[in-house]
Amino acid sequence: MAGRKIGELDEWRHRVGVLDHEMAKADLPALHLYAVGGLAEIWHGIAGTRTEDLDVEVRNVTHMDSATQTLIAQLGRRWGTDPDWLNEQVATSRVLPVKPDPAPEAWYAGRKLRVDIASAPRLLAMKLRAGRPHDWPTVLTLAERLKVSGVAALRKVHDEAYAEGPETTEAHLNNIRRAARLIEIDRLNRASRGAPEGHGDGPGD
Repeated sequence: MAGRKIGELDEWRHRVGVLDHEMAKADLPALHLYAVGGLAEIWHGIAGTRTEDLDVEVRNVTHMDSATQTLIAQLGRRWGTDPDWLNEQVATSRVLPVKPDPAPEAWYAGRKLRVDIASAPRLLAMKLRAGRPHDWPTVLTLAERLKVSGVAALRKVHDEAYAEGPETTEAHLNNIRRAARLIEIDRLNRASRGAPEGHGDGPGD
């Protein structure tokens, strides 16, 4: 597990476990969640990652029911955190992959909650899609871990998550080209310093 922030993962697992327990006590509808964002980055060992909330897509229903939303807010207030600490608004994001993740990573399975985490390829695809400057370190780490570089290989990772069509714009393709250049610059910089290849240990190593 080198590279993972075990303490923070344990804290989030504890919170999800409390939510699961309270949902079971109240006999609320079960939820299957797909976690992206900060939790996924922590899970995949991205250096310097912290998160104040869990960005999730609800997989088995269109939206959480109101009783579950109320419970989540109550727990947030109890813990002194944002009442929206479990954030399903990611479902409306244009960065969320439209194609199923073929290998999501199982993280939590309880009586009322199941939480899977986005696989490394899907997380990389989302970061490529977004193209935000603060995501470039994550792109470098995941690209090295997955042994992908160059526009064609990165485009393949992206297109395995997103459908072709007008939703994929020239701006998205420019993000991929920019990522390819940054990966090559990083590789050359590391080679000039005599640094070993790689940006850290993979999760589970």
